[in-house]
Amino acid sequence: MGRKDYLFIISHMRSNSSLLSHILGSHPEISGHAEMHQSYFEELGLLELRSKVYFERGRQARGRFVLDKLLHNYAQISREMLQRRGIKFIFLLREPEQTIKSTLKMGGELTRKGIIGGHEQWFNDPKAVSDYYCERLRAIGEMATIVRENGLYIPSETIITDTDRVLGLLTTWLGLGTGLESKYSIFENTGKHGYGDISEKIKSGIVVRDKSNYDDISVSPEVLERTEAAYQACRSILAARCATLESMERMISTPALEKR
Repeated sequence: MGRKDYLFIISHMRSNSSLLSHILGSHPEISGHAEMHQSYFEELGLLELRSKVYFERGRQARGRFVLDKLLHNYAQISREMLQRRGIKFIFLLREPEQTIKSTLKMGGELTRKGIIGGHEQWFNDPKAVSDYYCERLRAIGEMATIVRENGLYIPSETIITDTDRVLGLLTTWLGLGTGLESKYSIFENTGKHGYGDISEKIKSGIVVRDKSNYDDISVSPEVLERTEAAYQACRSILAARCATLESMERMISTPALEKR
């Protein structure tokens, strides 16, 4: 399969990570689009990822990058891997109220369809969802403090509200030969539970610019206050430790003579 670099999306559920991973995985220089639910403690984990993507893509692993996304604390990545050359990290963060309500809506849909039960019923519990969100953001912040120059922070809302800008800057940051596009491929497991977003939007093959207001879902002020504090703390770390869309734009616009 040849030498590969690796690309990880580090985020939480309902952060538009499925949309971004489909866009990335549709590019000829990137293989992979779904969450593999595995940890990375040493190079063996990277080889396992390559193997999974290779067979998932019909014994093909095209291009320079192999992609995975990590959305849960059970899928861990070691300090060594976070600082390893040849790995880039995209950190996505979505504001808390929309995230909590979106997760609860997803839980309701999965329950009505009879897809989830048992331990996954926590998707329907506002406190359990907020616990997940806060704990996940703490872990994301810790990872961002370890990653060196290979991290990029993207507010997840901008993937939909400012698509062309985000994809243009991502193309530059990744050093891709051709631009990322808002149209993307539909894969065999697109829209299936366990592989990311289950909504009809992800099956459209293009960025859908609608905004759900979740007016029918209620979350207590206490939950929102707690999650807002976790969000602000994590966002501050990401903005301080990683490249941002704004810093990428400044770098691109700075003349070569000024960089010397």
